[in-house]
Amino acid sequence: MEKWKLISSKYYYKSPFGNLRCDRVALPNGHVIEEYNVCEYTDWVNMVAVTEEGQVLLVRQYRHALGEITLEVPAGSPEPGETMADAAKRELAEETGYTSPNEPVLLGKYATNPARNNNYIWYFLFTGCRKTGETHFDTNEELELETASFDEIEEMIRSGGIKHQSAILAVERARRMLGI
Repeated sequence: MEKWKLISSKYYYKSPFGNLRCDRVALPNGHVIEEYNVCEYTDWVNMVAVTEEGQVLLVRQYRHALGEITLEVPAGSPEPGETMADAAKRELAEETGYTSPNEPVLLGKYATNPARNNNYIWYFLFTGCRKTGETHFDTNEELELETASFDEIEEMIRSGGIKHQSAILAVERARRMLGI
């Protein structure tokens, strides 16, 4: 199998939140796709944070693209020069006020949608989390913190209470890592 050949590229839109690029590409069989749209986003981190009591930290927030309030694991983007593990530590503290005395465990790095998006989500597990500070939300964030057991989360996934696929994958990877 061969990669597609990039003939040309142009941007329809650029912003700090992401870019929309249009590529003209040639397939190995000679067929040319005149307009193949690609969404460019930064990589981001998702955190499964388990408290000393065995509860998982969740955040409830409005997601405009869906027009719904969703329940998810804490997540965020790295700042310039920041490692993904450091971004996970910072975002966990900012969004929840919790920190862990343990180093985060990388659960995996997965493509968000390789057909149209160019980024990855890095999944981290934090254990032994405890409340150590106050939340510090970005200007575009409004979050409510909740906790649940892994069993309660499983029921929320089954019933549609948690529908964000990256949150579901994060929880499932954490369960396997913890042997739950």
